[in-house]
Amino acid sequence: FVIYLAVIVIRALIIFGSRPILKTLHSSRFPVPVADALVMTWGGLRGAVGLALAIHVQVDKANGSISSKDATRVLFYTGGVAALTLVINA
Repeated sequence: FVIYLAVIVIRALIIFGSRPILKTLHSSRFPVPVADALVMTWGGLRGAVGLALAIHVQVDKANGSISSKDATRVLFYTGGVAALTLVINA
């Protein structure tokens, strides 16, 4: 659960920290509203890409440069964050 909270906090820092950059990149210089940033923080990704990458790490183990224990740990934490995101955010 602590890792899930850390992911939410990091996601919020990145999204809210990116608001000035996104305002600069927008054609009419319109800022991202706080409500939209909160929805992006809460919604996030559901873990499909992360799980696919973690499964690939588990199977391939970076051509042998990652131990089986570390590859299993990556899959466990990624799966846990994806599961908590589905259960808590839904």
